[in-house]
Amino acid sequence: MLRQGAILAIAVLTCLPSYGVAKDISLSSLIGVVQLALRDAQNRGLSFEFESATLELNTVQSIDGEAGIGFYIAKVNKGASASASSLVRIQLLPPDKDEPGNVSANEDMAARLVQAIEAGVRAREVARDGEPPLRTERYEIELTFIVADDVGGGLSIDFPPFEAGFSGSVAESNVQKLKLAIK
Repeated sequence: MLRQGAILAIAVLTCLPSYGVAKDISLSSLIGVVQLALRDAQNRGLSFEFESATLELNTVQSIDGEAGIGFYIAKVNKGASASASSLVRIQLLPPDKDEPGNVSANEDMAARLVQAIEAGVRAREVARDGEPPLRTERYEIELTFIVADDVGGGLSIDFPPFEAGFSGSVAESNVQKLKLAIK
């Protein structure tokens, strides 16, 4: 009975919907963010050469459950847990010169990336125009997004002298890194 209660708790919690932005920040949407940011930065007249972008998506998911039964002062509990992680990394290179494309991405993240590109272009200009003038070979921009999502719950039944219950939780965290190299 304890094992079935723990399995039931885990099954119920796994089926619950996840309400976070973790599902919205996928590798595909990050690619769209890079495309949108590069296009916006070029449309603003910023002078830079895109070298590469490395996108990294690290997902960790854990499931925990516990069930117990008691009679008077004696209680027995059983717990179970499982976790899994994945890491996906992709490197993007500049497109061919006349390659068209549609962009659908998170505009807020793209705006942050455009701000980072602007800051790098301005820093390069300050280095070049200063005394003595300094040459910049390349600069890198790294943005990290961390999204955590968890849900938990339980059920307890008390009929003195008998009591039983189960509880569980599901947690997921996503760490996305976007590294952009610019000349």
